[in-house]
Amino acid sequence: MAAERFTHEFARLVSGANSSLERLRKLIEAEIIKIPRETFTKINKEINTIGGALEALRNDIRLLGPMFYIKRVANEKQLNIRQIIDNTLLLQENALKKERIDVEIEGESFIVTMREGSCMQVFNNLIDNAVFWLSRKSENDDKKIKIILDHKSNSVFVSDSGPGVVSRYRDKIFEPFFSMKGEDGRGLGLYIIREILQEKNWDIILVNQENFSGLLKGANFKIIFTTEKE
Repeated sequence: MAAERFTHEFARLVSGANSSLERLRKLIEAEIIKIPRETFTKINKEINTIGGALEALRNDIRLLGPMFYIKRVANEKQLNIRQIIDNTLLLQENALKKERIDVEIEGESFIVTMREGSCMQVFNNLIDNAVFWLSRKSENDDKKIKIILDHKSNSVFVSDSGPGVVSRYRDKIFEPFFSMKGEDGRGLGLYIIREILQEKNWDIILVNQENFSGLLKGANFKIIFTTEKE
């Protein structure tokens, strides 16, 4: 399971990091003599994105135990959830543009305390799944991802306009190695998300569009960054 989990995350996260590095290189080359403040801000954001992606890889490598050696595992810190989402969208920027997927974010951000790489993994897996299913739609269809931040309940909704989850699979989608993608899926993305969150006694659930305002007609997930005691 550890090896499968590592390889599942490795290819996609490294690809996203490489894309971010390429954008960073072009920004520096364009402003080699003098870098305006706005450009510097963009560069700094790209650097943070790369750091989060590589940290996520380090977190997974440590699961292989004696096969790998890491001197230090990243510590938990306070994270602005909107910033994490923005950085994750940078990793997926090329795929979103290629599939012409619109992303809408609404709501007020909040702070969570956890490892940055793990937090990025949660959103990267969800967005990656949404991109996959939306890519199966016709170019004439509405392709949209909507992210709603609920600071009152420390929750985030990730919603898409894809085909959704058929009722007979609703109880299976978080099981390891279960996938509706056929040969394109390995059935680990949602399992990894739940495992990460449950380390903090948090959770992710599949919700119905009609039960929450503003959700789209496809797959709708609620990420809960709080416990009952909190």
